[in-house]
Amino acid sequence: MRWNRLLILPAICGVISCQAIEVNWSSACDFAEASLTLKNENFDPPGITLNVTLNKAAALRMESVSRAALQQNMTLRINGKLISTTTIQSVLSAQFLIPLSRQLALELMPTLVAESKAACPVVN
Repeated sequence: MRWNRLLILPAICGVISCQAIEVNWSSACDFAEASLTLKNENFDPPGITLNVTLNKAAALRMESVSRAALQQNMTLRINGKLISTTTIQSVLSAQFLIPLSRQLALELMPTLVAESKAACPVVN
């Protein structure tokens, strides 16, 4: 019976046009700290992880968005690159470990080092 519910949900979403909440992070504007771990065996399958700490403003936005969208899908983009879509299970805060495929890491890396803070909106 449980499988039936899981199989019906995508069909319902197709009919009523369910949409994921979209979160767009800019590494220059939203990250207080970021590092790339090239091998992380704590994930299945082991691979590359992006370790991110959001700055205070971005963390507050993330907390607010995730609180309002619990149990809904969230699509994450970093510097315009699609990272993943997942279901929000709890309120999110400032620290994230984001598993990346090798290909996505290669595409994302140049954007992480190239962005300038000059593109960030000024907050008064």
